[in-house]
Amino acid sequence: MRNKNRASELTYEVIHRAVNGDEASQEKIFEHYEAYIIKLSKVPFYDKDGRLKYKIDEDIYMSLKLKLQEVLLTFKVA
Repeated sequence: MRNKNRASELTYEVIHRAVNGDEASQEKIFEHYEAYIIKLSKVPFYDKDGRLKYKIDEDIYMSLKLKLQEVLLTFKVA
């Protein structure tokens, strides 16, 4: 089930503080995008019985988290 309060978590204030280096605000943004990052990080594989499964590729996962952090630190807030 989708969390309906997610959109309200990322207020201008949270984004502004995150861009200015506030770690707690950056963590809120990471938490907000966590499910999406996990979804993008999943890669298909076949188990020993030939069934298609998905697992999180840790390299992709970390690359996406690092990219999000990089974007936060270079984001221009009006």
